[in-house]
Amino acid sequence: MKPKSKILSQVIEVLSDVLDTPTEAISAETSPDTNESWDSIKHLNIIMAIEEEFNVTLSPEEQMEMLTVSLIADLISEKVNQ
Repeated sequence: MKPKSKILSQVIEVLSDVLDTPTEAISAETSPDTNESWDSIKHLNIIMAIEEEFNVTLSPEEQMEMLTVSLIADLISEKVNQ
């Protein structure tokens, strides 16, 4: 069982890599609205990177719910701690 804080920091690392943004510039509230690099193509890259990092498969519905770093961490937390 992974603590959510560990998952959140891993999600931030993944987004930092995909969005080519320093980790310090990414918070739990970061979203496509607050980060101009986060477009539809980057969103697909984020999905693939998250699936690979956490060894999970995300349904289309789950992919659509990935609107903030916090929501992504919540989703991953639920999946890896089942």
